[in-house]
Amino acid sequence: ALGKDRDVVRTERATKSISSEITFASDISNIERICDELSRLAGSVACRLESNELQGRTVTVKCRLSDFTTFTRQAKMSAPTSSGNDILEMAWRLIAPELMPGRAFRLLGVGLSHFGSVTQAQLPLFETAGTTEP
Repeated sequence: ALGKDRDVVRTERATKSISSEITFASDISNIERICDELSRLAGSVACRLESNELQGRTVTVKCRLSDFTTFTRQAKMSAPTSSGNDILEMAWRLIAPELMPGRAFRLLGVGLSHFGSVTQAQLPLFETAGTTEP
């Protein structure tokens, strides 16, 4: 207030999430196209995670419908990951129940949060990130 604060302005802060999203020129409803776009978004997130040496556990999918209704779905993975394939698999699980006849998407987004550094992460002994094998 009044410009009298002498505290140093800090513009850097810890990254809490990394995400990527796309708004389409025209709404999409084709399942193959949705899968392709999710794959691109998950790959983009994975690249940024690897360049920042981060792994995360919570995958979030953001959707905006043709009527501009916007919603998110998220789930926690069993182990931290920076793998585009793991992120894509969970993103697909989250969006699949939302794919209904006549439903078109204007925007899709994929993100990952709840980070730890790559060196802190311990890989699971008997399961892969996001899935459990018998």
